Amino acid sequence: MILRGQLRRLSPFSKIALHCLDMPAALKQNLPLIFASQHGDLAKTITLIKDAALGENLSPTKFSLSVHNATTGLFSIAT
Repeated sequence: MILRGQLRRLSPFSKIALHCLDMPAALKQNLPLIFASQHGDLAKTITLIKDAALGENLSPTKFSLSVHNATTGLFSIAT
C-alpha cells in the first residue's frame, strides 16, 4: 500500500506506527484515524538540531517528516 519511494523515506518510528495500524480494517470501515505523538520523529528532529548547530542547511524533506503528523500524512497519501 505504501509506495516504495515513501517506504524508503520512512524512519523506523514511522514504519512501526504504520505496521501496527490494521490498514485493511481501517480502509473498509472508513473510520477516522487518530495518531498521537508528542514530539514526532525524535531521531529526525535531533538530526535537524545537530545540522543547525553546525551551520549546515536544513533539509526540507527531513523537516516535513519530523513533525508529529508526518506518519498520518504518509498514510493518507498512500490510501
